[in-house]
Amino acid sequence: MNKIAIYIPNDFPNGEKNNARLKAIGENLTNHEWDITYISLMPTRFAENEKEPQPKSWQKQPVKHILNWSTYPSSFGIRVFQIIACQFAFLLFILRHGRSFDVSYFYTPQWIGTMLGLLLCKAMGLVTVVDQTDLHSTFRNRFMHKTEERLVSNVPTLLLAISSFLSFHFKGLKGKAPIEEFSILVNMERFVVSYQSQKYLLGYIGSFAEKDGIEMLLHAISIAKESIPEIKVRLIGNDPFLEKTKEWISTLELDSNIDLVGSVSYDEIPKLLKECDSLIMNRVSTKFAETGYPIKLGEYFACNRPVLMSNGPGFSEDYTHLKEAIKYEVDDAQSLADAIIWRYENPMIANKIAQNGYKFAKENFDAEKNVKWLSNKLIELCEK
Repeated sequence: MNKIAIYIPNDFPNGEKNNARLKAIGENLTNHEWDITYISLMPTRFAENEKEPQPKSWQKQPVKHILNWSTYPSSFGIRVFQIIACQFAFLLFILRHGRSFDVSYFYTPQWIGTMLGLLLCKAMGLVTVVDQTDLHSTFRNRFMHKTEERLVSNVPTLLLAISSFLSFHFKGLKGKAPIEEFSILVNMERFVVSYQSQKYLLGYIGSFAEKDGIEMLLHAISIAKESIPEIKVRLIGNDPFLEKTKEWISTLELDSNIDLVGSVSYDEIPKLLKECDSLIMNRVSTKFAETGYPIKLGEYFACNRPVLMSNGPGFSEDYTHLKEAIKYEVDDAQSLADAIIWRYENPMIANKIAQNGYKFAKENFDAEKNVKWLSNKLIELCEK
């Protein structure tokens, strides 16, 4: 049986950022007889809301937390110490155990993350794979992230890019690492559950980050409310700007129209999404928002619900208006409000769009099929 270490820079298995993708990869690699160990480097602010320590296994596979430090400290000084201590312990873990794995799999390595571990694995001559899902140099700390991208294009045995945009970008760096496009993933069977949708309930799940444009989304709901007073939006996820979000909701007089769910478990997501009769895939028009590929989009499509999608550059270009999604103008609250109203005025067409989106996900994002390809690719690397 082949062994793989999946190196994760943040919270696992409980957490929000990237967990669905990593779990889809791990669960399906297990089905292809891979022995998996998850290694979580250090906690993020998400852990501030966790009352229980992170589990030490997921789906019967071990999860190792470096220094067993799965809580986020309240003091900035202790946080700095935590980052430094976890980095040293992480490198020591690789020195001691790295050779026991056939493949070392790194999720979007950064300097304040798993980059040093990637470089150490390279120095040890280990088979390394990088799964790149974002282009942080378009967001902030441009110089630092540019150095990360240069290393990612040269160091690993294989570089996986989540989108054609990222694939094109890294090929343009002319690095030594071979590049393969590896799409977003969804375990379709997770969403084969029957829940009655609630009319006029729209859903959003995410990080509430700047790229999601929550303020614009709420503004659009306030406009749509004039035509559909019963309209409601379920906001799912850990909102680091909760007080600001509540302020927007109050200012727009949407207190009775917004369901702030907060953090949820991995197993709760299918129910919470499928109870919605429509789902919102919003992005703002920034370079950072354009570069990635939203993992939640696969989950949206898997729910077989109409998806309302902003039409900015990037991932949305893969979809046709009124075929797989109902598109609206990016950064335009009135356009989103109009799309919401159109969806409820045209229920039959909207349902057909939902079916097309589901079919697209089944053909392109199905984790079982795509991870089978990944497993074969990893075996090839091990045999070279």
